[in-house]
Amino acid sequence: MMEMMEMMEMMEMMEMMELMMEMMEMMEMMEMMELMMEMMEMMMMEMMEMMEMMEMMEMMEMMEMMEMMEMMEMMEMMEMMMEMMEMMEMMEMMEMMEMMEMMEMMEMMEMMEMMEMMEMMEMMEMMEMMEMMEMMEMMEMMEMMEMMAHTRSSAFRARFLDNPDKVLSQNAWDDVEWDEDRLAEAKAKVAADEVTLSEEEIRALDDDAGQHWDVFYAKNGSRFFKERNYLHLEFPFLVAPPAEGAGPNVLLEVGCGTGASVYPLARQAPNHLVVKCFDFAPTAVEVLKSNPDYAALGSIDAFVWDIAKDPVPVDHLAPNSVDFVLLIFVLSAIKPDDLAGVLDKLYSVVKPGGRLIIRDYGRYDLAQLRFKPGRKLDDHFYVRGDSTQVYFFTKEELAKAFETAGFAVVNNTYDRRLIVNRKKQQTMYRVWLQSMFVKPEAEASQ
Repeated sequence: MMEMMEMMEMMEMMEMMELMMEMMEMMEMMEMMELMMEMMEMMMMEMMEMMEMMEMMEMMEMMEMMEMMEMMEMMEMMEMMMEMMEMMEMMEMMEMMEMMEMMEMMEMMEMMEMMEMMEMMEMMEMMEMMEMMEMMEMMEMMEMMEMMAHTRSSAFRARFLDNPDKVLSQNAWDDVEWDEDRLAEAKAKVAADEVTLSEEEIRALDDDAGQHWDVFYAKNGSRFFKERNYLHLEFPFLVAPPAEGAGPNVLLEVGCGTGASVYPLARQAPNHLVVKCFDFAPTAVEVLKSNPDYAALGSIDAFVWDIAKDPVPVDHLAPNSVDFVLLIFVLSAIKPDDLAGVLDKLYSVVKPGGRLIIRDYGRYDLAQLRFKPGRKLDDHFYVRGDSTQVYFFTKEELAKAFETAGFAVVNNTYDRRLIVNRKKQQTMYRVWLQSMFVKPEAEASQ
């Protein structure tokens, strides 16, 4: 029994030892686990440090990348700037080329303007000559009045060049006949002119004729044509009182412009002359009506009418109502093909016995001979630099046109003058037509 108890104690001790061993093993295991945990923690810390390092490295790489990108962007910007500079240089070169082209165009335009200026100068010379003519006519009127006062002579112009050596002693000479050489030279010059404009261009000039004259009057107003204060002296019947019991005389001016003829005549006969006048340029009629005398006189009726293209305006002109018609440098502005229709319309409004007074350009006048190539529209028909048109008549064709319309010739002559610029010692041959026609009386011999 004792042995059994010892045996049991021994067994218990052994079990306790085993338990202790197991506990020790467990403790060792726990220690190992703790060590492992510590190691893991260390590893984790190292990993974190590594991660931080990696993050730092990534940040650095990112910064480097950003720097690289910034550098690349800068490089791109520099490249863009370079391209822009190149483009700007190209644009500047193009602009320079365009400027050069523009300069060339401007030079061409200047050349064209110079040509137009030359044409304008020609017009101004013509204007100066016209003004000289009007001044001389006024001087002639004064001379005529003096002659009438002292000698009762009815001569209107009497300055004849008998001695060629004295040509510079006067501003103008009357009734200067051309010698054969000068006439042949003028004919050769006119014959050499050719029509270079197309039919479309010529048609456009005719269609816009009124507009071109409108531009002319818009630019020049009433300054170009001076008042013709000599008309009542040269044609006194225009302002003479009518027969007793008859109403006031009616004067019609065709192509009245700004009133250079109608105002001097209306002032001379304010109580017994009714003035009708028209132009196909609206600006001319506006300028005429703006004259204070238009309202003050009250005897002028101005209106717009294209006599070549439009019917007779019966609200202004009744049939057989006009005593006198003035056509001063106006028929030459009408296309030759339209002349017959114009004269038919005038015939319808003129009274039997009514007279038509014409002053216009004659064949081979200086104005015709001065036209440069490219200005010819048809035989003896030309276009000026301002696009207005002009025809140069012979007295025979003028007479034929009026007689065909039913009028009779009263007088029809050339007014040939030698205009002298004594300062420049230059002479200019002018040829005008001065004519009068009458509508025959219905029941009476002339």
